[in-house]
Amino acid sequence: MDRDSISNPSESAGSPVARALIVINPSNPTGAYLDSYERKTLLNYCNKYALPLIADEVFYDFPLPAAPSSRARLAGCPQNLTFALDGLSKSLSAPGYKIAWLEVSGPDALVAEAKTRLDIIADAYLPFSEILAEQLPGFLQEIPRQVALTRGRCAANLEVLKGLVAADSISPVTVLEPQGGWNVLLRFPSHVDEEELVKQLLDEQGIYLQPGYFFDLPFNGVINLSLLLEPDYFRENALKVLRTINALS
Repeated sequence: MDRDSISNPSESAGSPVARALIVINPSNPTGAYLDSYERKTLLNYCNKYALPLIADEVFYDFPLPAAPSSRARLAGCPQNLTFALDGLSKSLSAPGYKIAWLEVSGPDALVAEAKTRLDIIADAYLPFSEILAEQLPGFLQEIPRQVALTRGRCAANLEVLKGLVAADSISPVTVLEPQGGWNVLLRFPSHVDEEELVKQLLDEQGIYLQPGYFFDLPFNGVINLSLLLEPDYFRENALKVLRTINALS
């Protein structure tokens, strides 16, 4: 976030008036958390312009070693109407477990009105499976153990990747170390075409990666790796990725 760029959401002539502010904390794929200053700035801004805050914090409980001690959660914010998103697919590292929820917080009157409207939406458009409802207590009980396992695996794989890059003194690759989440960005010389690289890795190695332009990054020469793989499999495939980049550089 540019700390000097926040302005009135309706001050531009002809622009639509903002209805809410959406924040991803930590962001994906960079894994950057909001720090306490940024949190305060956002909340003051929302309060000034009476904007609800929608906070996607599905990766919040997956900090990596670079996570700042000042990282700050938006869920539970008492001063602004805030909708914090979370769900089982991230908590259990299980994409097929499509159970999501949001935590509503803020001034009592606004929260009560928001919950009333959400109840209508949930009843009309988002019916909840009785089968999943029966299993939900067990799923919730499993969250702490699974989060710890996933967090440890991602941190270990990140250290392996950093070690592989550091071991090659002429490697053109830089690890853009994330603060949290399940992904890591690798940067390499911009003359290496991202799309050509990911296509070659898919065709020749069976490795699927996401190019940086998928995320509108402000520079070229980036790919996004998942840190979720089992350690041996991650190391094996990370080596293939680095060798392919070296060959194209």
